[in-house]
Amino acid sequence: ESYKNTRKYDDAIQSYNKALELLAAKPDPATEASYHMNLALVYALGSKMPEALAETEKSTKLNPATGSKAYYNLGATLVNSGKASEAADAFKKSTEVDPNNADAHYQLGICLMSRAQTTPEGKVIPAPGTVEAFQKYIDLQPNGNFAAVAKDMIATLSLSVETKFKAEKEKPAPKKK
Repeated sequence: ESYKNTRKYDDAIQSYNKALELLAAKPDPATEASYHMNLALVYALGSKMPEALAETEKSTKLNPATGSKAYYNLGATLVNSGKASEAADAFKKSTEVDPNNADAHYQLGICLMSRAQTTPEGKVIPAPGTVEAFQKYIDLQPNGNFAAVAKDMIATLSLSVETKFKAEKEKPAPKKK
């Protein structure tokens, strides 16, 4: 963790792999799953996405009960690293593992907002799954911390944005008397 916190990702990867080797002597699936989850986060921070996903999948297989959390943590790490597109994929996996993970649905919707398009007429076209992710959050947590924001996002996505402005006609100057 110290290596991760000081951004020495290669050293952190080596340390986690060594810890996993040592754990093999006394197998404990829950502990091993948490180490794979943490290793996945280090890989993500080091921009090694295939490895991050592989470690998250290992964590999920070892401890399915924490699988959604593993993907959620990966998504959060990616968001904090400015990788919203990859984060959306991780949050989507989190919701697939646990369809009742309300926060994962909300975060998925937030990440998908960056993919929205605006037509020349000003109509906002959300990325597929955006509205559904926010709606699922509301269904699961109608009074949750993000319920009002989720409702506002859904409302925003149904609006048109003014993309053409008309100049007002200039009024004639008053006549001098």
